[in-house]
Amino acid sequence: MKVIDFEMAIDALGVSGLVKDEVSLRGGQVTRMHGHLGNLLIMWDDFGRAFTYTTCMKLSTTEPTQYHRKVAMKVFKRDTGYDLKFG
Repeated sequence: MKVIDFEMAIDALGVSGLVKDEVSLRGGQVTRMHGHLGNLLIMWDDFGRAFTYTTCMKLSTTEPTQYHRKVAMKVFKRDTGYDLKFG
């Protein structure tokens, strides 16, 4: 799908405040698109399937010179409520 197809499908969701952030392309076709709605981060794959995620902070003591080190982790969850419909 092309970028315009994804943008139109996202707009068709009718969710106010949904911001389109980043697009990954390969050969002019969308492979991944990212957006956010407040603190909720959304990623769509090339088929328009939605995955939501949040970033978590955890403490790590793996390095001897660092007593506490923050590590950002992304936890993806499949969320059919934001799936895109093309057409």
